Amino acid sequence: MRRIAMGLSYIGEAYHGFQCQDDYISVQEHLEKAISQIADHPVRISCAGRTDKGVHALLQVVHFDTSVSRSLQAWEKGVNAHLPDDICIRWVQEVDGDFHARFSARSRRYVYVLQHQARDLFLARYSWYVGVLDIASMQEAAVGLLGEHDFYAFQSRHCQSDHAIRCIKEIRFEQKGQLTYCHIEANAFVHHMVRKIMATLVAVGQGKMAIHAVREILQEKNREAVPGQAPAKGLFLRAIGYSNRYVFPDGDGSQLLGEMDV
Repeated sequence: MRRIAMGLSYIGEAYHGFQCQDDYISVQEHLEKAISQIADHPVRISCAGRTDKGVHALLQVVHFDTSVSRSLQAWEKGVNAHLPDDICIRWVQEVDGDFHARFSARSRRYVYVLQHQARDLFLARYSWYVGVLDIASMQEAAVGLLGEHDFYAFQSRHCQSDHAIRCIKEIRFEQKGQLTYCHIEANAFVHHMVRKIMATLVAVGQGKMAIHAVREILQEKNREAVPGQAPAKGLFLRAIGYSNRYVFPDGDGSQLLGEMDV
């Protein structure tokens, strides 16, 4: 058996998340069907992170096992030929049997796109219009979320994880023209965690919530104090971090970030 890793991008608006679900269309469903066509046998994949309904990916990583011998180029071109236009394989690489797209990952990086200066018809599909923001206050409030904590307050009630203890390594805001990008990296995230954090920080930026309230919500595990969750359309899985043992093309998402200007 050979283990194959793939990096892919997708626009999530047409899908009910990455993971296969009964009665809903998913990215995984399309991807497994396309890979199975090239492998000539049924294929099940594992992914680095299960994105929610409507969430996009600049760079998602998956792996699968196969007994079939194909060139890396044949896998890439063949699978892409069987995928819809909103899913694209970026690279293919053979890995050793110890590699696991999910369990070998050391971090996940997301970027959330905020539109704050003016409504833009074409950006509206991939960003959240929030009006004028106090970015300095949002950055200050974000400091209280850094490090390892129980993020119960920012966890979906429907989350299947046993606990919400996660470690956020970075939350950083970057302004470019009328857009603000929030870069957030953690060892892992619970269901809806990024979107709930974004809604909370935006409330601070709009003057609707005090800076210290963010830390209090976290410490008190107060779900009721979280002001909803940001729309899925502005959220992108940016990259997956692995150890130096695994070196993948565009492993840090830099080329894709340049193309998407995020």
